Order: sequence, then C-alpha cells, then structure tokens
Amino acid sequence: MWNDIQFREEMITRTFQLIDNELESLCFLNDPPMLRNTEPDHIRNITTTSLQIELKNRAPVYTRLLEEMVNAKSTKQKIAKGVMQPREAIKVVSPAAIILKSRVPSMNAWPLRNAIALQHGGCSTMALARLSRQNVTSHPSQLAAVTDKMGIGHDSSVQSLKVTNEAVLGQLHILTNVEKLLNAEEQHITLEERSDMSNGDSPLTQQEMEHHIQPHIHESTKEDVHIRTKYSEDLFNSAMEKLLKQCADSSTQLTREMVGKVKSELNDGRCRGYQIVGDNVDLLLKVRMMASDRQNRDIHWFHIFILLDEVSGLHLESIPQSLDDVSLSDFLPDHNLTKTLQDNFVVLWTRVITKWIPALQVLRPAVIHHIPHEYQHGMSHKSSYVMGGLLFKNENLSEDIIDILKTLQDRYVPTIECDNTKRVLEQVFFGGDQLTEERARNAQRSLMDGDSLFDMLQGLVPKNEDWHAFRIAFEKIIKLLRKPESAGETGTYFCNATLTNNSNAKKDALNEYRFVREPFNLYVDVYIVSATLNYLGLSKIEDVQVPQTVADGNLLTQRIWLHGLVSDVQDKFQEVIQRPVFLCRAENCEHGPFVYKKARDNHEARKHSYIQPAENVESSKSDSKDSDDYIFNYGCLFMTLGLLLRNADDAVKEGDGPRIINMWRAFLLIYRKEGNTKYAVASLHLIALLKGILSPRDAHRLTWNRTVNRRGGKGKRVSNDFHLENLNLVLTNALKHLGVNLNESTAAREANALQYTKDIVTTFTGDLGIKKPKGYHKKLASEKDFITLLSEVHIKCQMFSFQIGREFRSFPKISRNVFSGLKVGSLKDWIVKWKKRWAEEQRLLNTVKN
Repeated sequence: MWNDIQFREEMITRTFQLIDNELESLCFLNDPPMLRNTEPDHIRNITTTSLQIELKNRAPVYTRLLEEMVNAKSTKQKIAKGVMQPREAIKVVSPAAIILKSRVPSMNAWPLRNAIALQHGGCSTMALARLSRQNVTSHPSQLAAVTDKMGIGHDSSVQSLKVTNEAVLGQLHILTNVEKLLNAEEQHITLEERSDMSNGDSPLTQQEMEHHIQPHIHESTKEDVHIRTKYSEDLFNSAMEKLLKQCADSSTQLTREMVGKVKSELNDGRCRGYQIVGDNVDLLLKVRMMASDRQNRDIHWFHIFILLDEVSGLHLESIPQSLDDVSLSDFLPDHNLTKTLQDNFVVLWTRVITKWIPALQVLRPAVIHHIPHEYQHGMSHKSSYVMGGLLFKNENLSEDIIDILKTLQDRYVPTIECDNTKRVLEQVFFGGDQLTEERARNAQRSLMDGDSLFDMLQGLVPKNEDWHAFRIAFEKIIKLLRKPESAGETGTYFCNATLTNNSNAKKDALNEYRFVREPFNLYVDVYIVSATLNYLGLSKIEDVQVPQTVADGNLLTQRIWLHGLVSDVQDKFQEVIQRPVFLCRAENCEHGPFVYKKARDNHEARKHSYIQPAENVESSKSDSKDSDDYIFNYGCLFMTLGLLLRNADDAVKEGDGPRIINMWRAFLLIYRKEGNTKYAVASLHLIALLKGILSPRDAHRLTWNRTVNRRGGKGKRVSNDFHLENLNLVLTNALKHLGVNLNESTAAREANALQYTKDIVTTFTGDLGIKKPKGYHKKLASEKDFITLLSEVHIKCQMFSFQIGREFRSFPKISRNVFSGLKVGSLKDWIVKWKKRWAEEQRLLNTVKN
C-alpha cells in the first residue's frame, strides 16, 4: 500500500497537517507554552526535562519525529524504555525550540537562555547577532532588555530584611526607653484594660496612648520620657500594643519584668542578620586610535554582595565589651591555642601518611576528614547571598570611600528616626581585604566629629576577610623557606623544585598563589612522611607495617593507634607555634610563666634574691646554638609552617570560625616578624573587635559568618573575599564584552543581573551533562615527584636524623622556633599603642551613643 504514490502523498499531507495543528495549538496565547514566557525567573528555572515533557504532551507527533531524526538506534531503545538523560533530551529540545522560534518569533525563552550562556562565556555582540539570524539565540537588543529585567530588585530580599528588622529593633528601642524610665523612677505605669482604651482590635491612636499612659508618669520626669513624640505613630503603637497585651495577660500594672519579657519575645522573632562584602573592580580599556578626546580608560568601581548570616548569636548578650578590660596577653597565642593546634595537626598529619604510605592506607576510614565544630551541620548547607551591584566610586579615593560607606549605610543598615535624628539600630559588618578595611576605618575616623553614630558612619563595622590575609601569610612563609641560592642544597624548597623541574614552584608566591601552593603542599607531605619514617627507623615507605590487632580492629581502635603514633612523631620533630614564655628558675616556685624575660628576672630578684649575670645568658645561648642541627631545624620549621597554612585552609573549608580566628592569632606574629605591618595591625584589630569592642553577640557573628558554601556539602566552603574575587572575574569579563558600549548604565545592568546569569549558566551546564573540573590533580599526577623527593630528603639528605653541626649555607643558624628573632619588648609597645588608640575611640563612640 505504501508503494501507492497517491496513498503515500495523502499520508504525508495528513501527517504534516497533524504536526501543523499541534504547533498551532502549542503556540496559542490562551494557553502559552514555556517558550513564550521570557520573564527572568522563568528563564532561570526552565530545564531540558520540563520542556521535553511539555513538548511530548502538547506536540507528541512533532516530538516523536524529531526523536527519530536525531537519535541513534541505541538512544531510541532507551527512549522506548522511558530512560532518557537530559543531555540526550537536549538533542530533541534544542532543535524543537529553534524551529518554533522560526515559526513564532515570540517563542524566545530557549534562545534567550542560549544567548545569556554564550555571552557569559565570552561571545561577542556581533557573534550573537549572527546566531540570532539563525534563531539559535536572541538578538543582543532583546538580551539587553531581559538583562535589565533580571537586575530589577536584585537586592530586594535584603531590603525586606532591613525593613522587618527596623520594625523589630525600633520597638526594642522604644521598650528600652520605657525600661530606663522604670529603672530610673522605680515605679509602675498603671495601664487601663485594653477593652477600656479602644474598641475591638483596632490599633490605639497616639492620642489614646498619651491619654491613658502618659498621665501615670511622674511629672518631674515627663519632659525626659515623653517617648511618644520621639517616634513614628505606627512604630510607637506596635510597641504599646505588645505592652498592653502583656499587661492584660498578667496584671494591670506594667513592670520592668514585663517589658523584659516583651523584648525577649521580639528578639526571638528577629530576621536573619547579614553582612556586606566589597572590593574594587579594576578594568583598563585601551582604545585603538588614541586622540586628545579619546584616551584609554582606567576604571575602578566598587562591587559588593550581601551574605545572609548562618549563625545569629541571638542567645548571647548584646551589650558591648570594653577594650580596657582586655589584657595584652589576650592578643597573643597562648597555651590553649598551642594545644588546639597540636590536636588539629594530628588530624592533618594522619591524612598525609595514610595517603602516601601503602600499609597505612587500610586505616583511611579511621581518619577524620572533617574536624567537627559547633555548627558543622549548618555549614554544610548552601549559603544564601544577594548581589549588591556596582557603586561607581573608587575606594582608593578618600571622598569616594566616604560616599561608598554612606550609600551602604543608607541602603542596608537598620535605622530609626528619633527626635528628628537618624539613629543606628544595629551595626552591619562590612568586609573586604586589608586595604578596603583600612580605608573604611580611616574614613570613619575622619568623621568622628559627627553629632550621632549615623553621621559618623558607625552603622558599618569594617572587618578583614580571610583569603587575602592567609595569602599574605603564605607569601611570607615562602619567603622564609625559599631562596634561589639554595638550589644545590639537597632537601631545600628550591632544590626540590629544580629536581622535579617544577617552574610553578619558583613563581611569585603572591601573584601566582594557586600555582605555587600545589608544589608547596607536596613538599610538606614529603617532609611529614620523611619525619614519620625517621621516627619508625625505616628507610622506605614499603617497610611500614600496621599491627594486625590494629588492622583488624574497629574504627575507634585504629584511630587511637594512628593518633598516638602521630602524637609521638610530633613530640620529637615539631615545635608547635607558641609565644615565648619564661619560667622562674627557683625550685618549687608557683609563679609564672612570664610573658616577658624582664618580668621573670624582676620576680627572681624580688622573691628569691637571684640575679642571672648577662654574660652567662649570652654564653648559654651561644652554647645551645653550637650544639644544634640547622638542617634538622629547617625541616621541622618547614613542617610547622606548612601545617599552619594547611590548617588555615582546612578551617575555611569547614567554616570553622574559632579555628580561623586562631590562625589569625598565629599569623599575627608572623606578620609582625616579617615586617608586614598592615596585616599585623589588621590581625590585632580583629582580636580587639572580638575580645573588647563588640558585644558577645556580634563577636559570635563575626567569628562564624566568615565563609560561603556555594554548592552545599561538607568541606565545600570558601572565604567571603575569595567568593567576591570570583564574582569580580565574571563581572569583569561581562564588562569587557560591552566594548565601546561600556558606561555606568550598561555596567549596572550587568552587575545587577549577575546572580541570574550565574544561576542560568549553572542550570544550562547541568543540562548539557558538563561537569565542572574539581580543581585538584589525582594522586598519580604527583606520585612520581613524591617518590623522587622522598628519596632526596629522607635518604640522601637525612633531614630528620639529628646530627650536630649541619647547616645549609643559604639558611645559616635557622631556628625551628617559628618566632625566633621576634623582639618581645617592641611587640609589647606596639600592642599598647594600638590598644590605647582603639580604646580612646571606643570611649568617644560610647559617649556619643549614650
């Protein structure tokens, strides 16, 4: 029958008519399909699977025809079984969408998604125009219109949080004034029953409040406590309603306890806090034909995002601490920090030896891969953040950084209008790198003559983020351990790099941080395994054996044995970071330890009539140096510093706030010793904020909300400023593609829509079945280098076999003590100077606040 030409033509005609009817129905305005909806939220949420389901339901013949045309036989068999992955479905969905756009130009959702993804990847405007003629993408003008839509209300969720918090905090502010009144007068404000004051549930007017409440306030204090006139009617009524309800539920008298209960209920209903993170976006646009009115453009704009808090701290006190109560020793590493670092280092050490030593790999299940902390469950969830857009100001200019702070304070800091003056209800953290934080604090300091905290821009609390700081610490540590002249000295960093022909290891440690870090971590692993082999008295990793009872034991047994082994190795080779302390040399003396040598000497002279001759101290020092092994010291120092950096990275990945702060305390002395004054001051100021300036609640928030989880999962977090660097990179690429069309309007459009763009690209990438690279190499990539370097360090150099008198010429008299050479006296004077300065500022701000 099919051979009958007339029949065949009739069947083809009817089939095409059926398809035409399906497409006509699919494009109806009365029941619009997905492809006709070009709203930003729809484009962000549309997926291959959802579009495929709609096509099958509304145009089954058309969809089946495309499936037969584009799919191979094996794929057709999967379709018949109902098994079809998104990356296979896209072969049908994509041509279907292109054909439908050709038929009806308004069926534009899929081409718009293509255009957004291509522009994000660097596709030029001209290339998009070419593809739009083929209906693969939308025209650039349509893309610009949709991008404008995507940027509308980009930070509306944060603005909503601000308004809600202003309502709650404003009521708390009013109730605090009522509480102060009750505390001052030691009296009760008698309130009438709610039913006598107004009818039904209608809100009380200001006149009703004044009529029923104000007459009960003592006349001598009426001028000071006429609270109603200070605030807006709605805010005042809301606070009074809650007080009246409390009185109706308990008694007819208002007491301080009732006010406190209402305040507690309000606190429990507060919204999440948030913080701002910002940094400059720097862009140099070069013109092809330069003229007097056509010059290269050097652009410096300020880019921000707002991160919602994952830890609130609402259970803690909100009264600020006093810096005067903080002792000098609180700024320095102490014995508790040393013990904590030792415990952390044990875990990090076990990860290394179970990775590289074959016999210990059976114990890998017993290794702790995620060091537990208080909020570890919450830190495994994906973080919520909002793009704040661009501010067309340059943070490097004094007047611009003030304008930046004013804009951020107006937009995001909860305030209240009181006595015709704006008052800050809650401070918001403003994070960035050291330069941003320093400029922000200096800008605030220049406005210390303001009449209120709002005028002094104190609604924002500048803070240092971690990635830039830890990168500086990495640079300083590399400078200590890497010298080109040591290329011929077996076991040193530079010799290792030369031996493995690793040019990345020799690059600038700051600007090429990610390239230098990988070989550095490999060298740390080599030293750790070499130290472990030396302790066990073995020459090869293949000779290590695990006791059978341990290998057959449960995870707890294996972990106890593994940690015990590592603890013993560390006791022999590693000098964990600690500040210098001096013990009294008299027998059975319970005083001390002393932070300063002079304090110890004064104590001995006063209590024990003992004076140590200066020359004896010097001779003892020279004797101890002459009996040292400086090659051994180099290896121990390398391990200690390497584990410090690794612990900092691991703390960030886990979102472990206290561990991150511990690393700031440890790096403070490294910054100071190596002459990086700015980051030393930044570290000192962070500790001052936590221990003596902020309230316990805000200190808790500052400690824990320092990282972003972009995908969800344990150990997936990054520092706030590192996340902003990635956002800046995406934004910079988008701005470059604007070319001559780059101006403040187009730049704002791209910046405001950045979150939508990232979400659409992420969904698109998943639909295509493309997996993002993990960002690290497999073990095989570095195993050969590891074996080579272990032989050099452990066999040829015998770095951890203590032999008196050995020394690297490039590292003469090197100490295994991290802080060797640090001048304790000048360190004390330096801390006192800054503590005094910040304490004076705190007292001034408290005066203005009160």
